[in-house]
Amino acid sequence: MFDVGSHDMDLNDWKEDGRPKQMGDQGKPLNDGVSADSQQDVDFWDRNRNNTVENEVKVAAEMVEIQEAVEGQEAVEHSEMPSEKSEKKAKRKKDKAKKKKNKAQTVQTDKKPSGAKNTSSLKGKKGKKISKKMIAHPIDTESSSIQWTGKKMIGASHQGVLSFKSGELVFSKEGKLKGGSLAVDMSSLRVLDLTDNRRNKLEEHLKSGDFFSVKEYPLATLLMKQVTEINNKSYEIQADMTIKGTTKPIVFVLIPAIAQRSFQTALTIDRTAYGVSFAAESFSDYLGDKAIDKFFSLNVTLIY
Repeated sequence: MFDVGSHDMDLNDWKEDGRPKQMGDQGKPLNDGVSADSQQDVDFWDRNRNNTVENEVKVAAEMVEIQEAVEGQEAVEHSEMPSEKSEKKAKRKKDKAKKKKNKAQTVQTDKKPSGAKNTSSLKGKKGKKISKKMIAHPIDTESSSIQWTGKKMIGASHQGVLSFKSGELVFSKEGKLKGGSLAVDMSSLRVLDLTDNRRNKLEEHLKSGDFFSVKEYPLATLLMKQVTEINNKSYEIQADMTIKGTTKPIVFVLIPAIAQRSFQTALTIDRTAYGVSFAAESFSDYLGDKAIDKFFSLNVTLIY
């Protein structure tokens, strides 16, 4: 027989057939409807099991939704990526084409024509477009120069310099010289072969009314009227020169100088044609060794 005192068992610990429940049966009451207590156990277990299943189903459904959402987002991102790449690629292509166009324009501007020196391919002041076919390049007044020489009929000569006030040379798109104008600052007249008081005295005399009347006529000008290309490097210039308020035609030849973007020429000027007749031999037969040649020479370098 069983020793009831050694095991605290109640009615619910027994199965219907009078045998005690096994250990595996204690957590799972039978739905036999024998007693209210055992039925509650059954209902409680069913509810827990159902709740567990429902929770598992709910969690699984949520996981499916999350997975679908993630996959959908990835699909959207993947579908957008080619578009973004295409936009970036198109932008890079556009930028590259723009740079190529700018480079082509620069090369076209700087392209050297055959023969005459191109006004755009060499370093210097930037030209100003004055028409569809013409570009005006200002001369470099600091680097350009005028060297003059005057001499007596008998004896010594004197040398000096003048500076440009302004000037420009006009070229075609092909780089051919087509015209230009120059202005000389007469107040810049300097004597180089004398020093001290002798130099100052001669400079003052040349600037006075006996010669160039600099205060009244501060500028001497030259305007090119016709330019004829002699060959690919030289030009014959027909121009109007104005000195001391008098304008006269003059013809000379411009040739390329050693430096790039430059021309040079040599001129011989009859000063008496411009009203500068002081001590000119033709105006007095009694000057002797004080007579001054009516011609003076200019060596001109134009850098643009």
